[in-house]
Amino acid sequence: MFRAAAVAVFMDGCFWHGCPMHGTWPTLNGAWWREKIEANRQRDTDTDRRLREAGWMAIRIWAHEDAAESARTIRKMVAARRLTERRP
Repeated sequence: MFRAAAVAVFMDGCFWHGCPMHGTWPTLNGAWWREKIEANRQRDTDTDRRLREAGWMAIRIWAHEDAAESARTIRKMVAARRLTERRP
């Protein structure tokens, strides 16, 4: 979390958050897992909405994404937000 820029960063695991590229749907107890993963995705959407309503930016990075590229993206977004957001 970058409080001064009002940016929250989440690192989402491909399995737990239903990555469209790498997420899998287990067949054993499949209905339970589908409900669990879909609930995680709905919670993520709700969290992003709540943060946005509070003036924050949520950045979601998939666990499979390149760490250096993700860091550059985060750095750019934080720098841009610091120019426009004033937080205590």
